[in-house]
Amino acid sequence: MTKKHLRTSDVVKAAGCHPNTVRLYEAWGFIPPVSRTSSGYGQSTEAYVNCMTLARLAFRGPWPGRAIRRSVIALVKQAATGDLGGALEAAYAYLAVVHTID
Repeated sequence: MTKKHLRTSDVVKAAGCHPNTVRLYEAWGFIPPVSRTSSGYGQSTEAYVNCMTLARLAFRGPWPGRAIRRSVIALVKQAATGDLGGALEAAYAYLAVVHTID
């Protein structure tokens, strides 16, 4: 089974952001590096779009305190390495702690 390759414009449309945001998030390690054709065109996949969407959602809104922001950055970077399952487990563990404190 071959994966459908998406253009940067497809990623931008799906994530609701500017193309420079995609490039910046890739440079910061929030999303994985995109594979490129021999002519230099990016070849994104649905998994790439999911990482971009996760990063956009994670950074939307205010975060009270640096520790929480660092946790969110670590979670997004973990997902960018391809370990989306581990990132989700970390998110669930964090949410479980937050809800037991309330």
